[in-house]
Amino acid sequence: MINTTSILNNEIKLSAKVKAFTLVELVMVITILGIVSIFVLPRFFSKDSFEQRFFVDELISAIKYSQKTAVASGCLTQLRFLSGSYTILQDRNCFDSTVSSADFINEVWDPGTFEFGYTRTIDTSLVSVTSTENIIIFDARGRPLTSSLAIAPDITIDITGEVNRQITITQESGWVSL
Repeated sequence: MINTTSILNNEIKLSAKVKAFTLVELVMVITILGIVSIFVLPRFFSKDSFEQRFFVDELISAIKYSQKTAVASGCLTQLRFLSGSYTILQDRNCFDSTVSSADFINEVWDPGTFEFGYTRTIDTSLVSVTSTENIIIFDARGRPLTSSLAIAPDITIDITGEVNRQITITQESGWVSL
């Protein structure tokens, strides 16, 4: 008489052995994945692209902060691009109808450092910044103005680096978009 229980148990043991990976195969796969992750993945995920994106987000925040400072205070606020940096200043004669670039001397509160003087440096090895207006002035309505205090056309700020991006400040509304 044939014992069917022992035959089934032997088949289950054989099928379990056939479907398993050996320890050598697993070690080889893990070794190959380690080598690939060391040499190939950093080329896809460079630190520069993350730093550039951080810079773009920080610049957009500075533009919006400059605009909101002008709206909240009722004073003209200026975002000025300098060589290798940008800064935010406010008009010293807040309600004077005649304004010149020399009037923008009041430093703006920097919420990042909790001090007066909002200035950020631009890492020129990482990005290059060009703008249709090097001086952007925001009025009490948040509208962008040119240095001659005329309502500015759409202002574009081009950031070139590993990935090129463009920030646009819309005429009349002051809407900031990426």
